[in-house]
Amino acid sequence: MAAVNAARDGQTALALRLTKHLAPADAAGKNVAFSPVSVHAGLALVAAGAGGATQAQLLSFLGAPTADGLAAFGRHVSERVLADRADSGGPRVLFGGGVWIDESRGGLKKEFQDIAAKSYRSEARTVSFTEEPEEAVEMINSWVKKATNNLIDSMISRSDITSDTDLVLANAVYFKGSWLDPFNFATPHLASSTGSMAAMSSQASCRSSRPCTSRAWTGSRSSSSPMARRGYMSI
Repeated sequence: MAAVNAARDGQTALALRLTKHLAPADAAGKNVAFSPVSVHAGLALVAAGAGGATQAQLLSFLGAPTADGLAAFGRHVSERVLADRADSGGPRVLFGGGVWIDESRGGLKKEFQDIAAKSYRSEARTVSFTEEPEEAVEMINSWVKKATNNLIDSMISRSDITSDTDLVLANAVYFKGSWLDPFNFATPHLASSTGSMAAMSSQASCRSSRPCTSRAWTGSRSSSSPMARRGYMSI
């Protein structure tokens, strides 16, 4: 339990750091929407598949003492905090991730695939970014569309995949629910009592044997979602 609580505190600390980093210098009249749980889950999934100094650095950044504690916290979040309650009259929630690795890097271990599925609701697949990049992009974007309930059609394009691409990592959160206290319909920018939102993050990594910088894509989209004219939204 101590390791799970530490991982929880680490996620909170990461969310606060991200807020400070992403908040515009002049925040007046501006909104910031991002998903710290997606960033945390994505990096936690990387930590589950890493080892040695790389894993130690990731755990330190995430504020988690052990990979097992991090995975246990991931299960708690996915199974309880982000559980879909649409069947019982609650909000519709979709949460999950995906990791696609080039086949030249070898196969994926079943242990890692099990952790990805059980702790992070993520699928782990081997693809060929070098030989079949179009098929890999289509597979990833198909997952994106399903994971966001069709709110986000695609995240990457063929031009994003290069000969240096080894891995693409993604995480998505979809939410649709009704407000407990509906807003005043007469207010123009608060004209709906229900809303849906999808937020996700993804990253492609390059081959470790070559000096290069990673490229990251993040995106969010809302539909009929009343938001204040200024402020912050995070999931």
